[in-house]
Amino acid sequence: MVIVARIVSAIFFVIVGIIVLGILFYIFGANPANPVVNFVAQAADFLVTPFRFIFLLANNNAQVAINWGIGALIYLVVGALITGVLSAGRRRRRP
Repeated sequence: MVIVARIVSAIFFVIVGIIVLGILFYIFGANPANPVVNFVAQAADFLVTPFRFIFLLANNNAQVAINWGIGALIYLVVGALITGVLSAGRRRRRP
């Protein structure tokens, strides 16, 4: 189960990383014609779909940062919880 926990942790780490990069690219106005920026932006937009319109603000940069940041935080917490459950078995010691 330890290997599975590490794989799950890595997957959620990548998800959070994509979202954070998407936030940074959006806030700093990265060139959407760049293939890397375009890929990250589309992937982040897909991953944060449930969190997209939690707050509606006049400033689009702030709206993306807050809503996508909430999404990243939730993915981080869920990933930590799943990893913790999967890792719980290794903490038990046999008598």
